[in-house]
Amino acid sequence: MASISGAIDIVSEGLSEHQAPGTKINVWFTGHSLGTALATLAYSKALVNAEDFPENVILRDAYLFATPITVDMPTRYHFDDKMFVRDSGVPRTMWRVTNRNDFVATGLPALGDDDKYTFDENNLFGFSHLGIEIFMKTGPLASNVKGNRVKAYGNFDVHITSKFTQDEIIAQRQLAERDGLTLWKVYGALQYIPLIGRLAAHATVNYYDQLDQIALLPCVDRE
Repeated sequence: MASISGAIDIVSEGLSEHQAPGTKINVWFTGHSLGTALATLAYSKALVNAEDFPENVILRDAYLFATPITVDMPTRYHFDDKMFVRDSGVPRTMWRVTNRNDFVATGLPALGDDDKYTFDENNLFGFSHLGIEIFMKTGPLASNVKGNRVKAYGNFDVHITSKFTQDEIIAQRQLAERDGLTLWKVYGALQYIPLIGRLAAHATVNYYDQLDQIALLPCVDRE
């Protein structure tokens, strides 16, 4: 994390040289698979230790794709305390984006995601994810959301939005398909094969393809 905060320090300083005095630099975290596991831990530490960053840096959201389980339940509770308490004028959320039944994101025991269970700290079944999970669906179906009913912090609805309209997104997809710029259908079809499909769903290219087909709608609660 020291190297990450150091890199942010250097980049933010360089960006500030080309901005008006006092301009804030927004920082988002992202990643896929192993990269998203590391981003989860780095973002969590940044959230807890905001003093590691320069005063002109604002920590914003994390957008994490194909996120595995990373922490135990006490760590998740501590993260929620920092994430959802209203101690900042800057809203921030860790979003976990999942494609279908991606094995890395959904295949390992994650009973620690559910508060109704109690586990010893050394129990391998007690590990959990962090943040709010978005299960992407192909439009016109609405995507699903899990984790937005955070106990003691209140409930909130999740909406998929874009600077483009839904009609513009559909038109862009149709144009890309016409020009042969979209994923070959055979690759997408692999995701429907039992077992193999869960591994295929993890591929970065299938995440890109599914993001291109998501509907701009309120998410349906999966809990």
